[in-house]
Amino acid sequence: MLAPVVVASTSVKTAVALSVTLAIVTIPTMFIASFIKNAIPKWLRIPVYSLIASLLLIPSALIVSPISPTIFDSMGMYFSLMVFNSVLFSRGEKIAVKKSHLEVVADGAIYCIGFAVAILLISAVRELLYANTLWGLPVPLPFKISAAVLPFAGFMLVGMFSAICSFLREFIRKLVEKHRMRAKQSAMALVGEEVTR
Repeated sequence: MLAPVVVASTSVKTAVALSVTLAIVTIPTMFIASFIKNAIPKWLRIPVYSLIASLLLIPSALIVSPISPTIFDSMGMYFSLMVFNSVLFSRGEKIAVKKSHLEVVADGAIYCIGFAVAILLISAVRELLYANTLWGLPVPLPFKISAAVLPFAGFMLVGMFSAICSFLREFIRKLVEKHRMRAKQSAMALVGEEVTR
C-alpha cells in the first residue's frame, strides 16, 4: 500500500477518497472471507477475494465521487489498485482463515484506520507545501514548494514519518522499561525493610 501514499497522496480530498475506498473494499471482503474460508480450496481464495473486492469497488465509487467531481482523474489507477491491496492477500489468509468474524472485522478496521492516518498526514503536508491549501481552502503561507507534489516528496515524507514513529516507539519503550525498573527497585527496598524489621 506504499504506492498510493507516495504517488496519489497530493491532497486531503484524495487521501480521504482512498481511505474510504480501502475501508469499503477491505473490511467487507475480509468479513466474507472469514465465512467462506473452508468452503473453497486454498489456491482459489485469493482470486475470490479479488473478485469480491472488485464488486465492492463499484459502490465505493458512488460513495467517494461527491468528495470531488474530478476525484477519479486525480487518483488515476490508484483507485482501482485498492482491489489488490496487501491486506486482502496477506491478512486475508493469515487472519480471516484463523480468527473469528469479529476479530477479522476489527483487524481490517485497524489496518484501514492506520492507512487513513498515514495518508492524511502525508497528503496534508504535501497540499500545504505545493498549493498552500487544505481541503481546497487557502492557507496563508509565505512560500510554496511545487516539488512537494512529485513522488519523491511522498517518499521523503514516508521516510520522515517512519523515522519519527520509530523514535517515539523506542522512547516510549525506554520510559516503560525505566518505570518498571523503578517499581522493581522500590518493591525490593520495601521487602528489604520488612526483612530487617
